[in-house]
Amino acid sequence: MPDFFEVLQGLQDPWLYLIFPLLGALCSGVAAWLAARSVLLNATPARNEKLAAALIDASLMRSTKTYELFQTLEPAKIARYLASVMNARIEEILEEIIAQRHAVLWGNLPGLLKARTYTHIRRLLPRIMANLMEDIQENIADLVQPRDLVIAKIQRDPEAFNRLLLESLAETQTAFYRSATAFGLVAGCLALVAWQFFPFWWLMPLSGFVIAAGGLFFAFQRLFWPRRAHGDAPLGLEGFLALQQPIIAERLGRGIEREFFSTHQFLEAIFSEQGNTRARNMVKRHLRPIVDEGVLKILTQVAIGAEAYVELKHAITEKVIGLSLTAVSDPTLKLQHTEEFQKLACDRLENLSHEDFCAAFQPVFVTGWPITFITSTIPGAFFGLVALGLF
Repeated sequence: MPDFFEVLQGLQDPWLYLIFPLLGALCSGVAAWLAARSVLLNATPARNEKLAAALIDASLMRSTKTYELFQTLEPAKIARYLASVMNARIEEILEEIIAQRHAVLWGNLPGLLKARTYTHIRRLLPRIMANLMEDIQENIADLVQPRDLVIAKIQRDPEAFNRLLLESLAETQTAFYRSATAFGLVAGCLALVAWQFFPFWWLMPLSGFVIAAGGLFFAFQRLFWPRRAHGDAPLGLEGFLALQQPIIAERLGRGIEREFFSTHQFLEAIFSEQGNTRARNMVKRHLRPIVDEGVLKILTQVAIGAEAYVELKHAITEKVIGLSLTAVSDPTLKLQHTEEFQKLACDRLENLSHEDFCAAFQPVFVTGWPITFITSTIPGAFFGLVALGLF
């Protein structure tokens, strides 16, 4: 049987037959591009919620406690900052709420009595906020679930997980494309030999489909191959995820903090009305002295009644909670959270075993893979038909 070079020398127009390896590279490369686009960009919000939570659970939260994440928020500094914000606006809060509901009575109160109330509350604020943050820190594992933060963010911003994957896996995508294209180039040369012995019209579209499928399967499998230092890598080639773990870990840690675990998102889960009921009750319990110890004397003097007082206390507490949530979003609040969180996240992700690190990404690629595989390889048959017209 003649070898490949003898076949090539016998061709009437050898340059025309360069179509085969180029066709193979095109089929596999396009299939890899379509598959990556389907996995990283075209997922539904519901699928993204599930996959994002699973990825973070299996990667960062596998070796990290919620308590450790909350410590990076600098709770003591937040407490001092919130106390200073309340201190500056306590008069505005009371004037707005009490005067709105009991304008005449509030207006008739002596200024000295109001001033004493403001002073008393200002003395309470540092202790209240410090106790609040300390209590939250001690019970953070029961108050906030990282999975819930992830799901809440994707419900508001369905593209958050896509951005995280695109940023984290940029180099992995490139390696994925190159691997599939290289496979297609070699397979295209083999298809050329097959064409010389079986020059049937259907061989071209069939070759395009088979090469696309083979290249995509090879590149997909190589995602999860091990490092040579940690196992016998097939064909002496190392897996993309294991090989690029330090780079992916750094970008994934940075992206997780930005998209899901910022200071505002953490505290919003505690302070907001949609947050944990226990967390919100804890916040209200700590804020209660602002009303009970500061305004109670005045309110009893003006005799607004028990029912009105309860309603007033609720309004003031809700106002303080809302102001607290707004305050932690203020860009003037300079915390080391971002740097500390990213350092913690990157260290934990990078120190995962290669097996655990690769396993964390498997649901991202495997979910819906059969449909992705078929739809990504069908264009290979179309390219084969187009190339057939050149012969």
